Amino acid sequence: MIIMHTTCHRELKEHEKRIYNESCQMAKKGHKIIIAAPEETPLMIKCKKRGFKCFSIEFTARSAFKDYFALKRIYKKFKPDVLNTHGNTDSKIALAAAWKIGIPCTILSRHISADVKPSWYNKFLYNNLCRYVFTTADYTTNHLISNLGIDPGRIFTLPSGISPPQDLQDHDSARIALAAELNSRPGLLLPVTPESRFIGFAGRVSEDKGVDCIIKAFLLIADKVPGYHLVIVGQLDTSSQKGIAFIDQLKAIINQGRYKDFIHFTGFKENTWPYYRAFDCKILASKEVEGISQSLLEAMYAKCPVAGSRIGGTSDIIKDGETGLLFGPGQSQEIAQCILNIINEKGTTGKRVSSAFRMVKDKYTIDSMVNRILDIYHTAIRN
Repeated sequence: MIIMHTTCHRELKEHEKRIYNESCQMAKKGHKIIIAAPEETPLMIKCKKRGFKCFSIEFTARSAFKDYFALKRIYKKFKPDVLNTHGNTDSKIALAAAWKIGIPCTILSRHISADVKPSWYNKFLYNNLCRYVFTTADYTTNHLISNLGIDPGRIFTLPSGISPPQDLQDHDSARIALAAELNSRPGLLLPVTPESRFIGFAGRVSEDKGVDCIIKAFLLIADKVPGYHLVIVGQLDTSSQKGIAFIDQLKAIINQGRYKDFIHFTGFKENTWPYYRAFDCKILASKEVEGISQSLLEAMYAKCPVAGSRIGGTSDIIKDGETGLLFGPGQSQEIAQCILNIINEKGTTGKRVSSAFRMVKDKYTIDSMVNRILDIYHTAIRN
């Protein structure tokens, strides 16, 4: 098959990673890949390096007219069997250009779980301009069915499958390596010992991810878990006033207590697997509804105990007490109690870790995701 993906996004976030990983897996199975995205974005650079056929499409309101006709030319020349759109702007332009062209399988992928307004245009977009809708969480699927009247037979929940590394460090080696990394950072007043243990977060360092709540939770229990440090892995946003204000807010929270030397920011890391292996627990404290988190799935596969907000797609994979622990969004006291439970009740924590690993291995790898998607593609093309 010839499979074409479009995205208007200019950063390498979770759904761009999904496009790339899914495309690599499809290419291994012999399918041809076409990517249409803005020029010189991280996704385009990776896809060109991988050898995929790439087309520079701006996907902005200003360029919409030009993009529409450029896409029509691409469709007519390469005749894709599948068109999968992944962003708000590119979905509108690419699906409109594909309408009545005769592409057998057109898909609108909805990666985020923010509500979609039931406007006439959204109903037309989701019900008429695409053949199928893909979401990453049951919450989003149910919302779109209810709000836009989508036929349940046309919408599929397909969480992004993870690509586990062939080898993972053992927990103690990863923990000692993290201690050494933190010790090498300038300005550290209190050395991190090889015996130190770690509570962690990995992802975008922002208010909507609840990083402030995680820090507050750690400060509530720091005296009850001697030797534990909190490690925040992710990029700090210094590009906007809102981001800078949030960083200042985090600093103010940290400086309130006497445990500021036990809280560490590593910055962005391309490879987060070693951190999941080093952590004694991984917290995702999202305050807003989102899809199924790749970072949670990766942590589960790495046999890192997890706790997350009782919200959106997180509740799809964290079955409270079975594969992890859930807490109310924004509830630092509840987060603190989850951390204590994970650390102090090692027997039940171990059982949850084993259940979570089996679940991810069976249902949420890139192989299982791609096989499900191919079944949908083949059915669409046959019919």
